Amino acid sequence: MDEEVNKRKVAGNLFQILSSDYLIRLNILNKNPKSEAERIISILDKGLSGRAKKCLEIWSSKQDIYIGFKVVDQVTTNNIVLGPYAELEAESKEFRDFWGSNCKIRRFLDGTIKETIEIENRSGPSYLILAIIEHLQSVHFAKVSMSASFFNLSPFIPSIYQTNDSLKEVRSTFTSLSRLLQDEASTDSLPIRKIRCVSSSLHFGGDLSRFNVPKNIQNAERKTKKMSNNMIANYFDLESMSTDIPKTIECIPIKLDITNKRHLSSELFSKLSLAYLIDLQRKLLKREKSIKSIIKGPELILAYNGFMWRIGVEEPTKAKNQSEGDMRSSIYEFFYNMSLRHNCWSSTVWAVRKWISSRFLDGAIPDVSLDIILSHIFLNPIGLLQAPASVESAFLRFLDYLSFTDFRTTPMILNYENCLSKEKLGIFDKNFTLERERLPPLCSFTLFDDQHFSLYTSKVNQKDLIRLTNYARQTLHSFLINDFVDLSSYERVCDKIDTSSYDILIHIDIYIPVAGSVKNEKQNSKHELIIPIVDFDPIQCYIGSLQASYGDIARFYFSKSYPHLIGVKLNKECLYKVSKSMMRPHGKRLKTENELVPNVDAMLDDLRIMGRGIVKEIDLVNVSI
Repeated sequence: MDEEVNKRKVAGNLFQILSSDYLIRLNILNKNPKSEAERIISILDKGLSGRAKKCLEIWSSKQDIYIGFKVVDQVTTNNIVLGPYAELEAESKEFRDFWGSNCKIRRFLDGTIKETIEIENRSGPSYLILAIIEHLQSVHFAKVSMSASFFNLSPFIPSIYQTNDSLKEVRSTFTSLSRLLQDEASTDSLPIRKIRCVSSSLHFGGDLSRFNVPKNIQNAERKTKKMSNNMIANYFDLESMSTDIPKTIECIPIKLDITNKRHLSSELFSKLSLAYLIDLQRKLLKREKSIKSIIKGPELILAYNGFMWRIGVEEPTKAKNQSEGDMRSSIYEFFYNMSLRHNCWSSTVWAVRKWISSRFLDGAIPDVSLDIILSHIFLNPIGLLQAPASVESAFLRFLDYLSFTDFRTTPMILNYENCLSKEKLGIFDKNFTLERERLPPLCSFTLFDDQHFSLYTSKVNQKDLIRLTNYARQTLHSFLINDFVDLSSYERVCDKIDTSSYDILIHIDIYIPVAGSVKNEKQNSKHELIIPIVDFDPIQCYIGSLQASYGDIARFYFSKSYPHLIGVKLNKECLYKVSKSMMRPHGKRLKTENELVPNVDAMLDDLRIMGRGIVKEIDLVNVSI
């Protein structure tokens, strides 16, 4: 613990603040501020008994004091505070004197009658502790100026991330769909061996509206009764020079494992999977005519119980790769358990991904790797600290962990409920020490990994990890004011686009696809689009082409929150001027007879040509290029 504290001495009181789930500041203009502070602390200790307790008390001046509280019971989110039985007059009077005049008597289902007080909490279940503190202030120390806004992210976090209601809904629908597929799709010759949903939507929760079935699909049945299947199929093709913009939607991916044969040719597997999905579509339509579906490529797009699903057949692979598929499915169940165990999980995931997007690291740092880091923070708090119980504490610990951890010597071990045996941990520790050069820069070990393979963080390269840690240090420093953390600038920090670190900026002339109608030229009438074009993202296609052509000499960064901009970071060997007369294809020039080196000028021309139609302009940020 002393080592961790010493690392953070450069950040003032950061380590002490990390122990607090909630932090308030009091400005006491009393003749004796310390005695008044003791009175206030005793009131707060009594009001928060069983919910939270004081863990931090620091005077920043003679009148200003910072008080931190850590949560004791993470499950308690009920805003009703129970008092004594109503027939106990002395205890009831004491309860009313302490909690104020809004106390009420309530009769419960077991017949008991108790004194109660309902705490007004508009910020959500995660902020009940602050709501109780504000209530006690209004009753006992209203004249004392109190502020908690500097350590409160509730104004920025959508309220839907405060509960798991949407998460429970989509998981219930997935369970229902799995049963339907098992009943209808399984045959004697090709039974469904496994059904996997490898998507963060089943553990992240929050706003799942992007997967909702569009209204035009829900009401399309009466529109298409007189239309033939061929006419309906024509609506899914975007004709050349078409001016109609189909709506782009997202689907939750599902993989079906239908065969144990591991040596099928690609051509045979394609025919088998297509025939299987066609038969599945026919059976589903026969059972429930209200189900809307279409075969698109190698997958079946399905509208079921209010959500869009994308069903595909899992390709036969070798035994090792098959276990990787099992691990990918299992890790999402692990994250789901984390969301049930920690009330602030979904809100923290939202805050972290918002921050990642603001730093143009979408795609460079996979979401599953971020969730692994967050899981490590919740399961392995530094020093003697307990797991964070608020999104503020968890988000700060995320930045703190990235800022002060040496990933070359420190792996992330997720030993959930001590499921990892000492033998496995010993083997992993030995392999990590002996084979560190072979392992990925961001190394993790979970119950779903073997002792030699780190699946979930293997796609994070060294340069992106350095970029991530540097951004974390910058953000953490921007939150530190006078040795204390001020999170009130979260929105400004996460909405600010810092393009100074990029060498090239590609401006995208992007339009957002919207729902519309498709004109049927043969009947000279309009019909609603049944299922729009799915999973077509021109920006991702463009970035994929850039990575394929220039991935060895440049890195391309984008943000889901700012789709109009792509940042390009060149490798150091690219940063020199080359005459255009030396241009060669693919942005390279001949250095010797058989050697090519980067040619930045030619590369810029290629970027414009490859992005014709979506690239608005290209700016050079690094003038030395």
